[in-house]
Amino acid sequence: MASLLNKLKDVTTGGSRAKENADLAERQPDAGKGQSEKKSDKNSETKAQTSNPNAKTIYFITSNKEKLAEITDLLEDNEDINLVAKDIDLDEYQGDPEEIAKKKCKAAQKMVDGAILIEDVSLCFKALNHLPGPYVKWFVEDLKLEGFSKILTAYDDKRAIAQVIYAYGEKDKDGNPTEPKLFTGESKGIIVSPRPVKYEQSEGWHPVFIPDGQPKGEERTYSEMSKQERNQISYRRIAVDKIIKHFSKDLNKK
Repeated sequence: MASLLNKLKDVTTGGSRAKENADLAERQPDAGKGQSEKKSDKNSETKAQTSNPNAKTIYFITSNKEKLAEITDLLEDNEDINLVAKDIDLDEYQGDPEEIAKKKCKAAQKMVDGAILIEDVSLCFKALNHLPGPYVKWFVEDLKLEGFSKILTAYDDKRAIAQVIYAYGEKDKDGNPTEPKLFTGESKGIIVSPRPVKYEQSEGWHPVFIPDGQPKGEERTYSEMSKQERNQISYRRIAVDKIIKHFSKDLNKK
């Protein structure tokens, strides 16, 4: 718990994970070499196929296979967007969710020649004034899901909001990055102990979040749902629908 609080303090006072990595490299002489070699494998691409020659090609910045699979499923057979997954290194940023999304997007715009899309996810506890928010990944890493789900034990209010922000950016005719456009999706729900008891680490915090909007009488976590069921009511579904609508209108104007 102490390491978690120290990390949170570092984040909220403007600290940087880059400093932590630098300190670690100094203590472990071979660490810098390993990181450098790892970075040399970055910038790989995974291309999606579309039969529409006028489709908008967008580079989705991620190395997370689960994120890529989910957004690909949500786009389904959409012919207006040709999504190309691109794995590049981005720094960790601090701030509110929208600020972080914009910073990540602007950084990626400088590194990629073309339109880009980045994703930033938050989980906000109402009882904790919307913490952990965009730092949820660090909380789960430090506390593990069993400990993470117990944060609200002393509170009657177990409500939470799952949020995703997709930030889209491109370059203007002069090659300058445009201001990022944000597409937000939210799902309200409650926090529970991990369900199912056996879960995959790649599921993140989905085993402890029961979203609203389920059929009457059902209270399942995202991890207890099938992929199709989750995609119908997920926070990503809401945001991706906004992306599809935006680019469908944009292409129809041309």
